[in-house]
Amino acid sequence: LSKHTSGVNNGWTWSITGYLTTPTGVLFYGPGGGSVNAIGTKTITTGCWHMVTSVYTYSTQQLKIYIDGVLDNTTSSIVSPNGAITSALNIGRDSAGSGYYFDGSLDDIRVYAIALNSTQIGQLYTAKY
Repeated sequence: LSKHTSGVNNGWTWSITGYLTTPTGVLFYGPGGGSVNAIGTKTITTGCWHMVTSVYTYSTQQLKIYIDGVLDNTTSSIVSPNGAITSALNIGRDSAGSGYYFDGSLDDIRVYAIALNSTQIGQLYTAKY
């Protein structure tokens, strides 16, 4: 998921990494520029489905990353996304025109207007549909 333009704090990106100094295959959230980024610790394995979740708490400026319903990492000092960004929300590619595309399948993408707690995330992961 990506909604940004080039520059410092000009939107945000939430992705599975695959380049530069960040380990390949971990979850990444960043508001851009020189700001603090949230980076997961566990590698997302290929060839099977995973539920990846992030929860941002505005009041504490914390971003929590969950993989398959389990907390992977908590990062503090994450600046709030720039709400004035007018670029389109992109799913499966980087919106800054860099050519980074997700090579895989996506299913059941959700954005909530509330911060889910760890119990709710665990229940979503174990729910049978």
